[in-house]
Amino acid sequence: MQAPRFTVLYQDERVVVIDKPPGLLVHPHPHAPNEPTCIGMLRTWLGRPVHPVHRLDRGTSGMLILATNPETARHLATQFQGGEVDKRYLAIVRGYLWGATVLTRPIRRKLEGEERAPAQTGILALQRTEVPHPVGRYETARYSLVELNLITGRPHQARKHLHHLAHPVIGDKRYGDKDHNTFFQEHLGCAEMLLRSMYIACRLEPGGTLHEVIAPIPPSWRSVAEQIGLRLPPEYRPSPFEDFEAQIEPD
Repeated sequence: MQAPRFTVLYQDERVVVIDKPPGLLVHPHPHAPNEPTCIGMLRTWLGRPVHPVHRLDRGTSGMLILATNPETARHLATQFQGGEVDKRYLAIVRGYLWGATVLTRPIRRKLEGEERAPAQTGILALQRTEVPHPVGRYETARYSLVELNLITGRPHQARKHLHHLAHPVIGDKRYGDKDHNTFFQEHLGCAEMLLRSMYIACRLEPGGTLHEVIAPIPPSWRSVAEQIGLRLPPEYRPSPFEDFEAQIEPD
């Protein structure tokens, strides 16, 4: 059997946690009916059904947790929907971000005319860098490494909130900056969206202990970070919740 296009980060009789590569669909999509999906490959590989309990956009890489039985799926889905799961992401974004904030801008649901859904994203600036290369109308290019605490889990939430702050994710073709995306692709050899699910902490069974899984920082991120002057740690560790309480300072 052909090996799946992902790495298994954790597995037991209740769940399997994978490191999803960018570009791989989680669910079947009506506009790409013949493309492989995480669900399909895992079903074939494990020889049993799997149940996704949260979302990752196609372009987003990193940690995806799937249940291997309906009872665990319902339990985990309830935690995700209730905001009881600690979900952290890393992103490289355009421009300088300082300090921290919790953005509470509602997000439009899929159907036009529906009310916007409440959404909360904690955003913590970790590092900044300036590249001596003209991009767009500026003589240099500025970027920030940020950590995201997704308090809710709306579709495209992190991408929309960073776009709202005028600091879009590099490589985001829908909400991003075309000039900076082109610079990363043509000069740095990076065509992926630099948004990555890094950490999940949840309870795998009612009343159980808190279970943590951390994704590795991939070689593609380390290569890009080195080229633009960001210093990635040997391994990721989530920041304390209190670090997200300050306010973002103006550029």
